[in-house]
Amino acid sequence: MKGYVIPPEVLAKMVKARIGGKRSDATKLKMSESIRKTLSSPEVKQKMINAQMGNKKWLGKKHKSETILKMSEAQRGDKGSRWDGGKSLLHHIIRESSKYSIWRNGVFVRDNYVCKGCGAKGVYLQAHHIKSLAIILKENDITTFEQAIPCSEIWDNDNGVSLCIPCHKKTDTYGVKKFYQKISSPQDKEFDKFAPVG
Repeated sequence: MKGYVIPPEVLAKMVKARIGGKRSDATKLKMSESIRKTLSSPEVKQKMINAQMGNKKWLGKKHKSETILKMSEAQRGDKGSRWDGGKSLLHHIIRESSKYSIWRNGVFVRDNYVCKGCGAKGVYLQAHHIKSLAIILKENDITTFEQAIPCSEIWDNDNGVSLCIPCHKKTDTYGVKKFYQKISSPQDKEFDKFAPVG
């Protein structure tokens, strides 16, 4: 009956009666489809976005490094919500890992957030491997992320340098160029000028 309000004591009895009860697979499937249909509507999505606007609960707060690593591990591989059958390339997996994020931040802090190519401050920086990641992976015969974790050469801050985007684009291994260059040489001469001093 539309518009009928269930009295609180009756509602409490109904809830108590459902405790410990099991739903059939057909009921579970119906509920799941109903929720999925509801959440996929643009109106509901917009309501959810609007509800979170102005939520400053995490503003200015950061997780500890250990927490970031734990959260990353919980989403790694087939445990991740975006798992698509292991189609990611190894260098993408490494660059999207929390360990890489910690390495990158370490390079930025050491370089005092200054581009070591042109000396620019207050610009968007990228951490560049002086000895390219592709060379390190090839030399150490690394084919999985699990093999990359203990390789200290990848995570060595002395093998990284902070560069602004224009300076980073000047390197021989920036972006797509790295796939077309031969990676047999242990270190490019072009990278020597970016090597940290001291």
